[in-house]
Amino acid sequence: MTARSEAVSSVPTFVCPLCHKQSWSEDDAVNRYCGACHVYTGDAVWTDYGLRLKLSACGLYYIGVRPMLVNWRLVLSQVEREWWPEGEWCYAGRDRAAFVTAALAGLAWDGDPSTEPLGWSKNVRTGEWRPPAEVSRVD
Repeated sequence: MTARSEAVSSVPTFVCPLCHKQSWSEDDAVNRYCGACHVYTGDAVWTDYGLRLKLSACGLYYIGVRPMLVNWRLVLSQVEREWWPEGEWCYAGRDRAAFVTAALAGLAWDGDPSTEPLGWSKNVRTGEWRPPAEVSRVD
């Protein structure tokens, strides 16, 4: 093995946008799969405002996660006005578990504006709060 091929093989082929774990598997890179999160990350990419997870099923909205002062917020916004929310749901805490819970909820949700993602603690639009016992988190 040459020095050049050793240098190339030391660079991961895929870095998960959710947990930042590195993978050297070509299959993980092609499928955008994270073995640590056990999820296909699709087109998730970090922007200046947060993590844009995906395009909604209808293709009109982006679903993203953005950091707030005391929590993580799942945001539904029109493609033309990214990060100008049509809907917002808070996931209590600024720790990794709250972030992963919000991100996985966003990946599982189809982005239909007449529905809501799972596991949120506060709906920003309606002001509805859910007690901690009703909120499930990923630890």
